[in-house]
Amino acid sequence: MAKIKTYEEALDKQVEQKAALSDKKAELTAYLKENKLKRNKVPEGKHAKAVDKMESSITTREESLAKTNALVKELKPKKERKTSYDYPDGLTAAVKKKYRTKMRNQAKAKDKPAKEKKAKKEKPAKEGKAEKKSKKSKKSKKASAED
Repeated sequence: MAKIKTYEEALDKQVEQKAALSDKKAELTAYLKENKLKRNKVPEGKHAKAVDKMESSITTREESLAKTNALVKELKPKKERKTSYDYPDGLTAAVKKKYRTKMRNQAKAKDKPAKEKKAKKEKPAKEGKAEKKSKKSKKSKKASAED
């Protein structure tokens, strides 16, 4: 078996092995139908050797297909994900999350015009309270004047 070096070669090999495996399985089912045998039941006599040989061939092809599938997965090029943030090097996932929220907040601050804080209006004193105070002071004045 030649060494597979590229993803395309691995895909081609995978397709070939899948086809060979399905052919062997079809061959086994045809043999079982022809001789009126059941798949789950182990045949006895002259059919036992032929069925065992076919089944072992199928298992070896399945194993090689599994190896090829692993190789395809390993050789598959990774997709470059485009992110909207330029992270500093060496950040963990939690730190990246905090970084993103910080950057979003900064972007919001840039988008919104700064609101000018309105000066608080001085509320005029209520007349009722002012009158009460003045009444008390008048009473205290009268009391002090009478003494």
